[in-house]
Amino acid sequence: MANSARTKREGKAPSRVTLGSAPLARFWADAARVTLYFSTLFDVLQSTDKLANAVAEVRFEQIAAGDRRRIAFEEALRRPHRRQEWFAANQDLLVELLVVRVVDGFLTYVAETIAAVFRTRPETLRSGELVRVDEVLQFDAMEELIEFLAERRVNSLAYKSLGDLSDYLRRELGFEMFVSDEDRSRATALVELRNLIVHNGRVANARYVARVPGCQVTAGNKVPVDAETLEEAAFLAEVAYGIDERAAEKWGLTRAVPMPADAHKEERG
Repeated sequence: MANSARTKREGKAPSRVTLGSAPLARFWADAARVTLYFSTLFDVLQSTDKLANAVAEVRFEQIAAGDRRRIAFEEALRRPHRRQEWFAANQDLLVELLVVRVVDGFLTYVAETIAAVFRTRPETLRSGELVRVDEVLQFDAMEELIEFLAERRVNSLAYKSLGDLSDYLRRELGFEMFVSDEDRSRATALVELRNLIVHNGRVANARYVARVPGCQVTAGNKVPVDAETLEEAAFLAEVAYGIDERAAEKWGLTRAVPMPADAHKEERG
């Protein structure tokens, strides 16, 4: 996936438990559950194959030749990895669901972090956007007005593509969402894949091909997914960790939730 020539990563792996924001902790925990679920399911199928094969071997020897039940056990012994084969042939269905889960979790994390910035530093809400007098007068306290404006701004940003959102944060808030163009491209490809899965049956369209540099799939064909795709989706946890670090440093956001030592990976040289 990522090669040894990769340059700057999201940071160095902490040598001890470190702290993160509450939104980051929720996203990280959910992403970890996703990857654990996938690997555990495969392990269960592998163990089931071993157990079924052991039973088949014993029963095959016990059943007399010509007994129809013997044929079934014989077929089972010819395909000792049949459940794992089934899993491999159909894993795209599960990968689709889990990739959507991870990407949605990442986008939720980003939205919650931006909302926290607006609430903590209301000056970041400044813009040429008009606010009607009746909207202002419905609130009794400035905090309520800020909450209203922050939620409305976040909702409007939710309709932007990941690239446009990244550009907005750089232009309006002076914040880099990604530390490299490569990370931005990888994250964009994952978000666009999520959109294809949800809205187009994973079939590539002109928008996907245009937004994913180096795309190897032509419009009208399905984008292939497998276990490596899910591994790639987990990269978003690294991106989120970097965003969390830089946002806390820039705006003083609270990071009080203990995170595991591998919350983001060390620099790859």
